Amino acid sequence: MPKNRNPERDESLAEFAHRYFVSHGPATVQDFAWWSGLKVSEAKAAVEDAMPRLAQEVIAGKRYWMSRDISVRSEASPTLHLLPGFDEYLLGYGDRSGVLDAKHTSKVLLNNNGRFLPMLVIDARVAGTCVRTIKRKSITITMDPFRFPQKSRSRHVSGGGRTL
Repeated sequence: MPKNRNPERDESLAEFAHRYFVSHGPATVQDFAWWSGLKVSEAKAAVEDAMPRLAQEVIAGKRYWMSRDISVRSEASPTLHLLPGFDEYLLGYGDRSGVLDAKHTSKVLLNNNGRFLPMLVIDARVAGTCVRTIKRKSITITMDPFRFPQKSRSRHVSGGGRTL
């Protein structure tokens, strides 16, 4: 074992990496380093130690790590989620390109100051923003999609709103 290795620390970091990728995967080593504040070299070592308990997949030339209990699906499922602005769906990753197109970042992230607007997520992609208005006897949710969904998806958007 190299002199600079600390078994207790290494084991703790491996567990930390494992828990991150189980809860946030698929994600990259760079995402883990960004989220955790570790140096990239420390994050790489932690992932290497956690590797036997993680699955990996290369997507668009990038290596992603995740729980062994999930797999990356190539087909999007018809889903709709309304998420609060301060949600791990975006905050947990340094590279958000897997779920948010760069051209829409400024619509969700205000002034790059860490304030995110509530999000409309359709088929695992951030597809717009939403605002909740609470009145005395009603709650109104106004959705502002980046583009209108395909007809095959629009029924899920309207149906999702009815179930809230």
